[in-house]
Amino acid sequence: MGLLNNKIIVYMTAFFCLCVVISCNNTKQVEKVEPYILKSGDIIVTISQFTEELELKKSGYNYNIKDNPSEYNDIIVQLVQDLSEDIVLLHMAREKNIVVSEQEFKKAEQNFLKDYPDDTFNKLLLKNAVDYSFWKKEFKKRLIIDKLIQKELREKIVINTEDVVQFYDRCKKESKQEINENDLIAQLREEKTERKYSDWIDKAMIKYPVVINEKELKKIFIGLKKTRQN
Repeated sequence: MGLLNNKIIVYMTAFFCLCVVISCNNTKQVEKVEPYILKSGDIIVTISQFTEELELKKSGYNYNIKDNPSEYNDIIVQLVQDLSEDIVLLHMAREKNIVVSEQEFKKAEQNFLKDYPDDTFNKLLLKNAVDYSFWKKEFKKRLIIDKLIQKELREKIVINTEDVVQFYDRCKKESKQEINENDLIAQLREEKTERKYSDWIDKAMIKYPVVINEKELKKIFIGLKKTRQN
């Protein structure tokens, strides 16, 4: 549940508009909207976006994952779950007017890039075949989600004296190093947030349901038997 978990998981759930084109004879034509795979409210994942994310996941394997249909299909299922969670959180964030300004983005980006001195970050993008503008959109999405979790979950965690004492004793047994009080409370808050996250996201999934385009999704799986229509 960390910001990026040290991985460049590049994917941006986006909102597309219908475009009206005026032809030479002044007749209006509406561009065809790309079908969605997932949507929650007006937050959608299109087929091309889903496919792009799937390709990135496939690139993490040193063999052709499609040669193992079962494993390949498992990746698709996991991807559906991950992206469903993302769009639910983005739906909630939009409803609560939670946004990330350009200034907030630049500050977060600078902090993130401190872990990638010299030109190592650009080399990492190149290695993963990721365009910077695409990474930026994904990074901003993660910032929005983290800001939502901060406001709606992390800040609402109640920490009492007994919690701190028990957590301190446990940390002291696990590590002989001196523990900073501020770090201790921050770690405790994060741990309690993680414990509550599962129930919190389950409730969010009910409040902001995800619609799956099963017809289009089935086309991506490998080896599914087609059902006969009566």
